[in-house]
Amino acid sequence: MKSLQEVVRQYMRCPRHWHWEPAEVCLGQLEADHLAQILRCQRCGWTYPITPWGPHFLSEDVHEDPFGLGPTERLEQYRRIHFPTGRDLAGDPVATAFGASVFDTPFYDAIRGEIAQLGVKELDFAVDIGCATGRSTVDLVSCLSGEGIVLGVDSNIALLKWAATLVRSSADLTNSVDRAISSDLLARFGSDLGKVMFAGMDALNLAVASDAVDIVLALNVIDRFDKPELALAEIARVTKPGGHFVVACPFDWPRDRELEFRPLQLSDIVVPEQFELVSNQGAVPWSVPDARSNRLVHLYACEVAVYRRR
Repeated sequence: MKSLQEVVRQYMRCPRHWHWEPAEVCLGQLEADHLAQILRCQRCGWTYPITPWGPHFLSEDVHEDPFGLGPTERLEQYRRIHFPTGRDLAGDPVATAFGASVFDTPFYDAIRGEIAQLGVKELDFAVDIGCATGRSTVDLVSCLSGEGIVLGVDSNIALLKWAATLVRSSADLTNSVDRAISSDLLARFGSDLGKVMFAGMDALNLAVASDAVDIVLALNVIDRFDKPELALAEIARVTKPGGHFVVACPFDWPRDRELEFRPLQLSDIVVPEQFELVSNQGAVPWSVPDARSNRLVHLYACEVAVYRRR
């Protein structure tokens, strides 16, 4: 397994600039100072903290939430959606994250199917943008080489802390549901969980080197930006030529249901000079479990597509 120092040296860069302001680009090499628990840019001297859950490149802990939810409220919402739970015969909560019908939803089946269809193996570096609880991040380990790394990035620190704890040690989790989810992850992925890292980053200004990533995952996140074309430009920058970009965007939902998403058609925003379409599944339902009815409830439809970087 690669150390944080190796990952930083090989794949990361100092993000003290915006890519549309090239005059301010800092190309400095980041170095990890484990004694001080910081990453330091060797060119500009800027430092970034190394936290127990991963490097922190954000100036703010949490970006403004569309519904005004705090980090704890957003964590609870995402935990219920991404890792639904049930109850055993004794009435105790148990995780049903993997292998249970309630969690094998059409959406995640479609994502796993698209990745499997690519036939990509032995990859060195994968990135999950807007990883939230890390639900989709861990699935990417199936594509990695023995020394490969998957990096989950998000701007919500509460989500990142929880995700990192899930893959690190169930002993640090405070309730039985979280411990069951962590144990389930360990049973499914084993030592490959050591290939999963998390970092606080801005998707519009990733602390990732150009042409460094073999496969980028962005599920239900591109639509959150006022200018999604800027996020796509950043994804194009970090993806290797010939690398892949797996994306899902919601585009339709019941008109009586208010969501923080806005409909996008990928064909309207993906620049053909940057990406070549490999496949498009069209409408894939996004469903969440309803604890009262023990059934999956359809919320909206997602366009799921795979592109190849030109």
